[in-house]
Amino acid sequence: NHAEVGYMLANKWNFPIVLQMAIRYHHNPGAAPEKHKLNCAMVHLGDILAMLGGFGTGFDSMAYKLDPSATEVLKLNDNDISNLYISIELEYEEIQKSFFNLGEDDA
Repeated sequence: NHAEVGYMLANKWNFPIVLQMAIRYHHNPGAAPEKHKLNCAMVHLGDILAMLGGFGTGFDSMAYKLDPSATEVLKLNDNDISNLYISIELEYEEIQKSFFNLGEDDA
């Protein structure tokens, strides 16, 4: 899968081990070596939140589920994740508004 291929490339290109592990275990942070679980869980959650927002979706995105080990490591519950998603969505909307309003003062 793309996580394993990405890991092999990152290893061949001598990326830092922390990046190699994040690439390799971003779909399965529970399988990551203990010292890399937190970083892999953060990347995993970011990936999930991006897909919920419609970014980076592919044919398998609907089958991709949040790994329970990630919420354990990150000490998050369902409500925390929902609030995080809403916060990201609101921030994204504000950035879009700012972006599209750039230059209106120049008119």
